[in-house]
Amino acid sequence: MPLTGGGGSGSERDRESVLGRMGHAARRLTGQMARPLELEPLRGRCLLHVSDTPSTFYGDLGRLVAFLRPRALIHTGDVADDVKLERNPREIDRYRRRLVTFRRLLPPFEEGLFIACGNHDSPEAIAELLPAATFFEGGGAIRVGGQSLALAHRFRDLPRPPCPFNLFGHAPSPPEGQRADARYLNGLEALSVIAIEGGTVHRLAYPAYVDGDRCLKRKIGL
Repeated sequence: MPLTGGGGSGSERDRESVLGRMGHAARRLTGQMARPLELEPLRGRCLLHVSDTPSTFYGDLGRLVAFLRPRALIHTGDVADDVKLERNPREIDRYRRRLVTFRRLLPPFEEGLFIACGNHDSPEAIAELLPAATFFEGGGAIRVGGQSLALAHRFRDLPRPPCPFNLFGHAPSPPEGQRADARYLNGLEALSVIAIEGGTVHRLAYPAYVDGDRCLKRKIGL
């Protein structure tokens, strides 16, 4: 569903579109993410934002990318969220293998791959294994597809003043800090498809298995 200006903060509108009307923008089939056919007019004319992706989601992500052909992919951290490097740095080899799979399943993007490293990421491994990516170890700001976007893994690390689009992940959206003239899009809660022309935002629910494969992070901590 498109989200347009007017009536509440961007974060509130986005949350309503996913939780209050779930299924209109994305359909689920046999536990997988179905192609959002209603977004076909945006093919090749959009940006895609994701966050906190377990490696089990890579296949669905690759199929979504093949369908939408986004100009850029913006990932706000924890690229292999089923490997918790912050808790267990000895898992680095497993994490590196996940990055190789991530790279193989995704095509080159016309305007690039952008990553805001998360607490379970290795910037060194990303630099080595995803050489085409532009990555930030903290927050950063970019301009792609004619849109200005801020990105960070944690909400608190987003650059100030805000950009028209502010992308993050890591934890559920905080209630404070929203502005009517800026949109805050949490990639942990849903994917965002941002239209190049007009800047409308379509929120897509993750398949049901994704949250569990994030190791039930909302219950045991991030």
